[in-house]
Amino acid sequence: MVSVALYCCVRFFRPTLQVAGHGRAIEAWHLLMVVTMAGMLLVPSLHDHALVALYLGSLFAIGVGWSAWEAALWHLRAAHLRLAVAATAMVAMLVPLGTAEAAAPAGHPGMPGHTAHAATLPALATLLLVVALGLVLAASLARLVRRATPGAMRADAACEALMTLTMGWMLLAST
Repeated sequence: MVSVALYCCVRFFRPTLQVAGHGRAIEAWHLLMVVTMAGMLLVPSLHDHALVALYLGSLFAIGVGWSAWEAALWHLRAAHLRLAVAATAMVAMLVPLGTAEAAAPAGHPGMPGHTAHAATLPALATLLLVVALGLVLAASLARLVRRATPGAMRADAACEALMTLTMGWMLLAST
């Protein structure tokens, strides 16, 4: 995730690397998302702080609303829908961490190998999110293998596929 975060950071500041039509807002959400995911994986003590998890979860909840609103305005742009799915998964992973921390402060809930996840998602919600992430992954892989796909879009698809796989693993590990 660190290498994907570095690429997203460079891409944010170099418009020539951005996918045409995405805009800086989507690039900013991708950067925030991948840095948060890297932080969740590399700094387990992040989960000791309920306020940090709730703050980040709230930011991604705003991201869900923003991307859904943009998708509606832009007549269902696929990039906004994929971002809405990913932001929803981030909320699902972060918000239970914040609420579970009060019930089980000794553990690191929501991450692999950690104990006491007091506020888990219902099984149906987890299943729906995993299926939605699978659809995002399939769309990313389809863009990745198309021969006519330009370089920037291919790199974007590769990053999205890696982020989606990692997000799915993190989501399943948190249940």
